[in-house]
Amino acid sequence: MGKIDDIAAALIAELNAGKYPAGGHFPSEYELSERFNAGRVTVNKAVSQLVQKGFLERGVRGSGTRVKALTLYPQGHIIYLGKLVHMFCAALVQGIYMAAAYRGYGLEVAMPTADDMAGFLDKVCASGKYAGIITHGYTMLDAERWPLPTVYVDTCSPVYDPACFHVANRNYEGAKALAGAVIKRGHREVVVYTHSDYMCSHRFYRVNGFMDAFKQHGLECCSERLFVGMEYSMFDASSTLRKIRSRFPQVSVIMTPTDDLALDLVRVLRQQKIDHISVTGFGNVQGISDAYNLASADQHPFHLGSDAANMLMDLAEGKNNQQPHIQYVDVEPVNIEAIPIIKPGV
Repeated sequence: MGKIDDIAAALIAELNAGKYPAGGHFPSEYELSERFNAGRVTVNKAVSQLVQKGFLERGVRGSGTRVKALTLYPQGHIIYLGKLVHMFCAALVQGIYMAAAYRGYGLEVAMPTADDMAGFLDKVCASGKYAGIITHGYTMLDAERWPLPTVYVDTCSPVYDPACFHVANRNYEGAKALAGAVIKRGHREVVVYTHSDYMCSHRFYRVNGFMDAFKQHGLECCSERLFVGMEYSMFDASSTLRKIRSRFPQVSVIMTPTDDLALDLVRVLRQQKIDHISVTGFGNVQGISDAYNLASADQHPFHLGSDAANMLMDLAEGKNNQQPHIQYVDVEPVNIEAIPIIKPGV
């Protein structure tokens, strides 16, 4: 953050702590300039942020600035629609919450079922309480029926709807980089294990990234290196592992587009006491990639959440780019050292 934002954040923390009583005079810009060793223009802009956020109100000429009676969330509320299945989602929501709270918004979390979704959103829109919606893991919403500003987090089928606002990972680039890193460690007997639903989600880009890296590095029979399962289960993982080893007996690495899928495969490998095959995931999910020492790709879910929240709040406040677009968050390979190095000739 810059000097203006630093000053504003410090003053907001003090206001939230009750340092300045409601209705009382707020320190003058001269006093704040002395305190923060900043120019009057800088301090004026920081105080203006607090006025915009509803913490302060400027008096008529000469009467100074007063502290408003604070509401907990002066800018209103935003709502997150999404499941909280593991730590990835928790980090995503934390990012949303931190960005929202800084700008004076409250956050509510909801997980309606598919059957309940329409009625739930009807009530949300009718309430007049919410500034907008952030959604992850649900299908696209009907913008005509539910016209609240909406931001989609990594939601596609697999095309990102050009009429909507998105925050998404660079899934293709991250997957290609991860596969390239695996191959550079000497592995040529590498395959991909995914599920049939990858064609209708962001996992499509991850699988394509893996496959294009195989082609770029000259692996043979690339199209045969893709194995598609039918369900998320250890039974499916075990069945697919048999097919993989039958077609590629020397397989040394199996790449998957999610840490959850990698976890099923790792459990099967341990159950069968197979220790010469490594597995990669995607997501760097706490409790999976660290607990099982998986090479993975970090999607930075906290930043996905904070970027989505800021995009939504800008929409609600009429700021910045109001045309539908995609804002990307980079993805990087992590823990690649979990993949053993194969020396030439071995």
